Amino acid sequence: MSVAIIMMTTFRIDPESRLHKAGWLVGGQQRKTQYIDGLRNFTRKMKKYKLDTYIIDNSSPFDELPNRIKRIITRKKITYINNTPNNLGKINKGAGLIEAWKDNLNLLAKYDWIIHFEPRQKMVADKVVDAFFQDNMIPYFKRRTSYGGLETGFFIMRSSDMIEWINRQDAQQIANSGASLEHRIDSFLREKNIRHAEVTDLGLMWYHSYYKNWRSI
Repeated sequence: MSVAIIMMTTFRIDPESRLHKAGWLVGGQQRKTQYIDGLRNFTRKMKKYKLDTYIIDNSSPFDELPNRIKRIITRKKITYINNTPNNLGKINKGAGLIEAWKDNLNLLAKYDWIIHFEPRQKMVADKVVDAFFQDNMIPYFKRRTSYGGLETGFFIMRSSDMIEWINRQDAQQIANSGASLEHRIDSFLREKNIRHAEVTDLGLMWYHSYYKNWRSI
């Protein structure tokens, strides 16, 4: 059984994008600091699992990254991929994820399982990953309490199911309609009757860009 960690990033945002102007994206030094802290924290907790680890970024070639982020990537032996232009992610974050995933389906297919993580979050505890390896090796998600659907900033999913779900998505349609990936992945699991665990606590702190505060999820 093979497992990979895939972290989706947008290290550099377009300050003229609609999402940034509306207050839904953090930029500048604050964004850089969140990535540095999140990457350090997450890689430290994942070290014991010795998994292949990737960053898929849709904004910056490696040479243009801040030096502190480049050092983390190099020291932690993270494979850096920058092969997706950030076209639709400027309009809808979920559409940007689908764009990047679709450009890297061959990578996902190399592994049996994918641990998906967005590293501006702070991992407080690695109990979800521990449970995955120690107990039952099934998909892990958390249900959103306020808006419905499943959290997409951190989840564990069988790669074959993830690829099927991604292939069903139309990034342009998601961008145009403002559709929610959180509801779409929930619907897919229900439709396919995929057995999975739903935890009440992912062991994460997540920064709400609009309300400008950290929240436990």
